[in-house]
Amino acid sequence: MIQGERPNRPPRRMTPKKRREIFDRYEGQCDGCGVELEFTAPWTADHIIPFEISHDDSVDNMHPLCSACDPLKTYGHDIPTIAKVKRMARKHTEPREPRMRSPKRKIVSPGFDKTRTRKLNGKVVIRTPKA
Repeated sequence: MIQGERPNRPPRRMTPKKRREIFDRYEGQCDGCGVELEFTAPWTADHIIPFEISHDDSVDNMHPLCSACDPLKTYGHDIPTIAKVKRMARKHTEPREPRMRSPKRKIVSPGFDKTRTRKLNGKVVIRTPKA
């Protein structure tokens, strides 16, 4: 496999026509902060629902983000969401490993001080041994 090649998936392409359609749909504004974007300036056509989750590469699932908003969405929202979805999928598909239980043993209590006792009035006295 060539480095960077995705296995078992058709190649994803961002054509200039598709990029222009995304830009025009949002009237040239960043969907994150609302700043005006120039078509020739650097901006990112980002997936609204991450591609790893939706596998939807259509224009309906894309929005323009400026270079400041893209990393905030990617690292603050997309990556944690993808990780959570993968954890949930793994929880429901992989068998659970059995837990190791400790052997049954009696719980030993430190007990109470048997040399002293408390009277009903609250006073603590030394216990006298019974004959």
